[in-house]
Amino acid sequence: MGVTDFLLLSCLGFAITAHAQNCAKPTGGPNMHLKGEDILKETFADGDRAAFECAAGYMSAGGSSSITCTAGSWSTVTLKCERKNCGSPGEVPNGQIHYPQENLFGDYIEITCNEGYRLVGNSRITCGAQGWMGRLPRCEVAKCDEAPQVTDATFTPYKDPYDYGDVVQYSCRNGLTLNGSASIECSDDGTFKPAPPICTRVQCEDLDIPNLDWISGSRPPHGYKAILTYRCRTGYRMVGQPTLTCDINSKWSPGLPRCEMVTCNPPHLVVNGTFNPVKDVYKYGDRVQYSCNTNFRLSGSNSASCSDDGTFKPGPPTCTKFIPPPQPDIYCEVPHVEHGYLVHDDRPLYRPNDKVTFKCRSFYDMEGDSTLTCQADGQWSPPPPKCAYSHGKVAGVVVGVIVLVVAGAAGAAIYKKKKKQRFRKNNNGNSTNDKGGKSVGDAVGLMETPTGNGQTTEDKLPVGSANEV
Repeated sequence: MGVTDFLLLSCLGFAITAHAQNCAKPTGGPNMHLKGEDILKETFADGDRAAFECAAGYMSAGGSSSITCTAGSWSTVTLKCERKNCGSPGEVPNGQIHYPQENLFGDYIEITCNEGYRLVGNSRITCGAQGWMGRLPRCEVAKCDEAPQVTDATFTPYKDPYDYGDVVQYSCRNGLTLNGSASIECSDDGTFKPAPPICTRVQCEDLDIPNLDWISGSRPPHGYKAILTYRCRTGYRMVGQPTLTCDINSKWSPGLPRCEMVTCNPPHLVVNGTFNPVKDVYKYGDRVQYSCNTNFRLSGSNSASCSDDGTFKPGPPTCTKFIPPPQPDIYCEVPHVEHGYLVHDDRPLYRPNDKVTFKCRSFYDMEGDSTLTCQADGQWSPPPPKCAYSHGKVAGVVVGVIVLVVAGAAGAAIYKKKKKQRFRKNNNGNSTNDKGGKSVGDAVGLMETPTGNGQTTEDKLPVGSANEV
């Protein structure tokens, strides 16, 4: 046997072996599976055929459902499977069908009833392998049972049952206030909406808030929806709302206000100036005084007050540079004090800060200060005193003179009497006294001797010598 024959026989044997090879269980395309007995086989002989069919809910859309095993390989699957269409589900009287998706296998529809109707049955139906799964629901006219009872309230009208849209009105008895909606309506789900009201007694307390004054509105007792308007007294600011309403819960709405004292921060500083008094916080009405530094002049108001808006008014002044003109020499003229005289030197002019002292003449009393100071404005301070005539002093002098005269006369009489007695005694022997003295007449004559200027020696006695007699 030649080499060529050997190779030919080997290739022929290999081809025969390959042609006789089996195929494993085939797999189809999406949404399909083997059909009939082919499902149970695990291997297929060379030349065997296998058939596919679409899965439940799917249907053939073309292509061959069969494939062939050839030399251990399957031919190509050409079958196409698509979702079944359930078609129209029908109609729902007094209702609507909604298609969130399509009407293919696995999709669903939703059913709602028109206003005034309620749904009886399932609101959702799904498209199955055999069509729509379940019956369509129905829409019945909505009705409500008896209206809810409310304590201390009456309602109208009374029906059993109530049709959709029927309205029930409530009212409270015994002066109570209705809290909630006064009317409820039979809704499409067979219930009354909104919830029924309740009857309650509403009375808000009278306000007693410091520094708060009533302006207008309700007087006690304050019932439901009573309105009050308040304001704070001068010097106070309101925190909250000025108008209040008595709410259904017997509380004032919004919350109660309060009155806080108005305060001001310190005023703005004045350049080249200052203010007094200095505080951290000023109350309403507090006043500050402004002043400028030396050689600065104030322009504006020299004071400001803490106002009701928490600011100082008027605004601060300004201090501008000021050079005063030279002042002429200032002198004080000597003041005239009638019936008075200067104690010290008597000059025509005095300079500022010079002092003078006055005294009043005899029989005059001083009214005012005796010492005066010359001021920078050329005036004396305090004002010059007055010297007022003293009747008491004059009366004292007159009395003294009278006493002196009486005493002198009495003394002269006594002296004369004694002289006469002595003269008579001595007359028996001598016409003169022992010592050669003069007679009483001579002595008396001596006292009455003129002085040559129209006065006697008695007139020349000094004032006050009566104490020596």
